[in-house]
Amino acid sequence: MNVPTAFLPLLQHLHRGGTYGYWWTGNRKHSNWWKVGTPAALPDGRDNLYFGVHPTTAIPPTNAKGEGTPPANVRSQVVYIAALNCLFGEYDAKDFGNSKVAALAHIDALATQPSVVIDSGGGYHCYWLLSDTFVLASDDDRQRAARLQKAWVTFVGSDDDAKDLARVLRVPGTRNYKDDYAPHYPAVDVVRADYTLLYDLDALESLLPVPVATVRGGDRPMPVATADTAYARRYALGALDSAQRTMLAATDGERHAVRLREAFGLAGYMPHLSAAEITDALSVNFGADTANAMQTIRDGIREGQQQPRTIPAPAPAPAAPSDASPELERLRAENAQLRARNEKLEQWRQWSNAVIAKPGSELSPAAKVIALSQHAEMEYRQDHGMTEPAPIFIQQDCTRAGVSPDTYGKKLQELATVGALAYTPQRDTTTGHRRVLIAPGAFFEPATWQAPEQRNHGGTRIKRCVECGSENLMEQTTVYCVECGVAQGETHTRQVNPPLAMPQIAVRPSEDAPTIPQLAGIESSYSPSLIPQVTGRPPHTDAQQQQPTMPQFAVRPSEPHQQARSDATEPPPPPPNVPTGRLANGFQLARYAKLREQQIAIDLLNSSPVYQRS
Repeated sequence: MNVPTAFLPLLQHLHRGGTYGYWWTGNRKHSNWWKVGTPAALPDGRDNLYFGVHPTTAIPPTNAKGEGTPPANVRSQVVYIAALNCLFGEYDAKDFGNSKVAALAHIDALATQPSVVIDSGGGYHCYWLLSDTFVLASDDDRQRAARLQKAWVTFVGSDDDAKDLARVLRVPGTRNYKDDYAPHYPAVDVVRADYTLLYDLDALESLLPVPVATVRGGDRPMPVATADTAYARRYALGALDSAQRTMLAATDGERHAVRLREAFGLAGYMPHLSAAEITDALSVNFGADTANAMQTIRDGIREGQQQPRTIPAPAPAPAAPSDASPELERLRAENAQLRARNEKLEQWRQWSNAVIAKPGSELSPAAKVIALSQHAEMEYRQDHGMTEPAPIFIQQDCTRAGVSPDTYGKKLQELATVGALAYTPQRDTTTGHRRVLIAPGAFFEPATWQAPEQRNHGGTRIKRCVECGSENLMEQTTVYCVECGVAQGETHTRQVNPPLAMPQIAVRPSEDAPTIPQLAGIESSYSPSLIPQVTGRPPHTDAQQQQPTMPQFAVRPSEPHQQARSDATEPPPPPPNVPTGRLANGFQLARYAKLREQQIAIDLLNSSPVYQRS
């Protein structure tokens, strides 16, 4: 495929002062190098074709990694750019509401019109041709050319991601074979070209808000040197983290532009960041071509180093208040208040742990829940010196505790029997309504709570001899005729307290059952969605949701009863400290403990002016 005639004048002007030019195929990533003045035939096939805008002094012998690479696999590099014969700008329709008409209108409104405008199929490529070739004879020249091209892109409002000296742009006379345009691939054509409209480089530079010609070599601005170098490092690391999150959020069609932009920007913070750190942060969210993405990062770092960024100085620390200032007094008062609240919270934790730790033989789980529900009331009475019995509202409190009013009243009586409360039932002489008066008692000293007798909650009461108190009781059963009184068959004897028929059992959590602290971390309000969190199983159907599903427990006879299997004649003593009772109460206990702890934390925050809502 021969070079289109309409493209030859532009190609000849752009490659003045250079030795080599090349075609580049976007799909195959293949370079075809040729001597300036004798361009090779364009590659055949349906491929996106590009050319190097600026000529080079030689074909780079290595790739960007410094590895020896055949010419077909290497592209132009900034260090080999020979000369500058134009400034360029790329306008994508997607940046103008996907409207090529709007993009062209922007170009037509520019005060400095481009010499050549190319329709790229998805936008426009513009060239501002220079009257004189700017030969890049030194690193200073290359740095000036790079900074001038970047500043020009900003000045004319073109694509900020297309501003490097090693840029390739589409070849007029070919087609744009991006998948977005299938099956009617648009042609890449010359819209207009005026090869007499030439510009002086210094004149174009004078149009920029800040001339860049005087910024050379070692005089380039570097990141601000601050007294606190650790601050500059923290600032750069913050930018690194933000760039990585931006890269992770990039979608298809955005990855290349975002990766190049972020690599370029982060490189401006070197030496506060290393190239390895930038590469690691942006080596995420790869598309189909990982190698090309890594090359994009290297290109961005290389170009970004030429455009250092300023790190703002840290904000000055606020002046410390004087000892006599009202602000300091207010802060001291708040600190004392918060410290007191924290101490009260710690007291609550110790008290609640002591209540929960009491064995079931001394206090039922439901009574523990009721004790927790009364803590706020008892604390209020203690703080206000209320020692005489006062009424409580069982109908309201039982709802908060998750039990019926009848159960709530019974458990208050149980707390009274262990010495936690003073319990006084009364009946209103006028209405006949029953009410309950309670007083703290030893409520805040769980260690002193003592039941009059050991509880056997959840099992059958052991029957004892009324004379000697022995549990070894036998029962005889005889069947006889009521009419004649003759016994019918043998007399049957059974043990009243059989160890195997009604064994005392120890209820222990199975290996995968959650512990009380784990239960306390569950949401406070019960709902079917909690069931999988507690049990690891799906929730029951509506017909099965009569009670909350509780953790699975392994139930097996306690050790004394396992030993008693060999001797069924002597009933074993009840095992000490066996945790018994309804499992639902254990769940309620943990749930209420969490609720109370949350409430105290909320009270602590709400009481401080620092956390008052406006």
